[in-house]
Amino acid sequence: MNTIDCYLALFGVQKPFDFFSEDEIDYMKKILLLDIEKPQQSERDEWGNFNEKNLIGSQSPFLDQFVIDRMKLHGKKIESIWPEKKKFAVCLTHDVDRVESYSPKVFKRNIVKRFRNSTDNREKIKLAYDYMKNSIKGLYYCKNSDPIWKYEEWESIENEFNVKSTYFFFVRPNSKDIQLFDCDFDLFDTFLFKDKFITVEKYIGYLHLNGFEIGLHGSFKSAVNCETFQHQKNTIKQIIDHPVISTRQHYLHYSTECTAEIHVKNEILLDSTIGLNKSAGFRVGSAFPYLMETKNGNYCELPLIIMDSSILGNQNLSFEDAKSEIKKIIDQVENVGGCLTVNFHLDYVNNKNYFDLYRYTLEIASSKNAFFGTCQQILNVATDVWNSRGLV
Repeated sequence: MNTIDCYLALFGVQKPFDFFSEDEIDYMKKILLLDIEKPQQSERDEWGNFNEKNLIGSQSPFLDQFVIDRMKLHGKKIESIWPEKKKFAVCLTHDVDRVESYSPKVFKRNIVKRFRNSTDNREKIKLAYDYMKNSIKGLYYCKNSDPIWKYEEWESIENEFNVKSTYFFFVRPNSKDIQLFDCDFDLFDTFLFKDKFITVEKYIGYLHLNGFEIGLHGSFKSAVNCETFQHQKNTIKQIIDHPVISTRQHYLHYSTECTAEIHVKNEILLDSTIGLNKSAGFRVGSAFPYLMETKNGNYCELPLIIMDSSILGNQNLSFEDAKSEIKKIIDQVENVGGCLTVNFHLDYVNNKNYFDLYRYTLEIASSKNAFFGTCQQILNVATDVWNSRGLV
């Protein structure tokens, strides 16, 4: 099976060359496999990723629309691939980057990490001051309650809409592998959940037993180091005693040279890293899951379309403007019949605008009768289509 056959099969295309030229098919493949980005890989952003400012057309699912328009030109009707013939799908996800706001041990890890990456003595003095200040705050909150200890609210709102999400958990690497942008919590750190203190490890187990999918939020180095990724994936697998088939790299860190191969070698079936850090939109011009080909195998790529920090943080939109942006994107995904993949970070639960925007997203998608699925469920739908076409 190959990328283009599987992608076009989701639109009902069985013989691509009946509708598209060889050049058109080659161009679509280059976009989906990120080959179009490779000539500009030397120009990267602050996270070492492909610089989003070089993208053209990411404000719309232009690739999907191109396929749909061509099919209509040939008199072909597009049928929904989603259960009960629902017009589009929504995949809710949460990256878990932080579990405490004011923890002395977490701040210490952060300070040590930043010390190692700093050569400025004035910055080091400031780091030491920040550590003392936040340690005092930490002592207060240890006796009271951290403002972000409201994680049960994510479960509550999803129960309200009768949906489930996928949680991507970070696994802190060994000290020699820690990078500047890595998270600072540990799986054995404790936090308050439903009036009881539990470890992050116990929380992962709780979510798994209650029907939420657990995936890996790989550390910065895991995107370029197979052994690091393997260790982190196996750590999550041991906690839930269940295969871990999905992942999203931290800060969407992705190397076109090796990350896909690392995912294949570690038996990842679905990745949702391909998206935008600084805006919402369609990095590869598509809202559909598609096949990511490598020399050693394939997996399903589920493009990330909406991320909370991109809309309310990096785009710096007002709450009302953010709602308008969400509505516009949902309409775009509905129009092409794709999957709206959403990422809201767990620790933003105490930020009213972020949490209200999540509710708004669920309200709009539910009012449009979308199919809601975890990463595993979206993968199952795509795989069923590919199986029915004899592609897998």
